[in-house]
Amino acid sequence: MILHLIATSPFSHPAMTRCLECLGTNDSILLMEDGVLLLAQPKLLPDLGAHQHLYVIEQDVLARGLNSHQYPAVEPVNYEQFVELVTQHQKTLTW
Repeated sequence: MILHLIATSPFSHPAMTRCLECLGTNDSILLMEDGVLLLAQPKLLPDLGAHQHLYVIEQDVLARGLNSHQYPAVEPVNYEQFVELVTQHQKTLTW
């Protein structure tokens, strides 16, 4: 189980594309910092399997004037929950 952290803008770096190329069955993705800008382009959001999860840091979403609640496949988390996600996964990769 790997937690993939997407922290770069989808408009300046192909982080999500590269992440999806190595995404495992039980892996999760967390959008943070400029990675939350993926919410501005919903067609770029990945279609994940049943045992995969897509999270966003809610504070980063709000700071960029976006709304994570309009995407049912995206689960907003705070920084405390982010720490819990890190401890629940065996590895963490930052893109």
